[in-house]
Amino acid sequence: MATNCLIPARSGENVLVTRLLGRVPLTVVVACVVGLVGCGPVKPWTIVARIPQVHTDVSAGCPTSLNDWQDVRNTGTGLGSELLPPNPVAALICRYRGNYDGWSVLPLSGRTLYRQVIPDTTTSRQLATSIAAISLARPTGTLSCPNGNGSASVLAFAYPGRQDVDLWYDDSGCATLDNGKIAAIIDGNPPFYQGFAPLLDRLAPPE
Repeated sequence: MATNCLIPARSGENVLVTRLLGRVPLTVVVACVVGLVGCGPVKPWTIVARIPQVHTDVSAGCPTSLNDWQDVRNTGTGLGSELLPPNPVAALICRYRGNYDGWSVLPLSGRTLYRQVIPDTTTSRQLATSIAAISLARPTGTLSCPNGNGSASVLAFAYPGRQDVDLWYDDSGCATLDNGKIAAIIDGNPPFYQGFAPLLDRLAPPE
């Protein structure tokens, strides 16, 4: 079981939102309270696996397109309680264009790679540390989000003695980060929107 702070949503966020996760519509509801909720053991937000899934290794580099993939596939222990283990030895950042223009879903061929970054070990661990700080509390309540365009990023982290661990980052709209088993949502989650997201954008700037 993870120990995280259950972070309240920012004020004014009280509209039910339907967003696109890849091509799959998902209604997201997040707590809409103002004030401290406190820290303690939090059961991670377990998600239903979206398919098809992709797995990429740091050494293999980024796939040139997301095709019809909707999530990542991982094996190994511990990924039901944390998004990834600490202290990776390497990382890979793959950022992909969306296939939604605000009016219609575009062909999957448009989900192409636009940026690949391979951070050094120190930076890879800094990125992993920022992810470990994110609250994994299950969202409840309602909120409003900006429009998403279906863009996504795949992050891979390498470790000695185990398969690389991949994360899927829906990086527009109500952004979420998951490992195919558990997830975190950006809203009401300062370590996500003040820590991880801006760090990733500095390392691999979005289009």
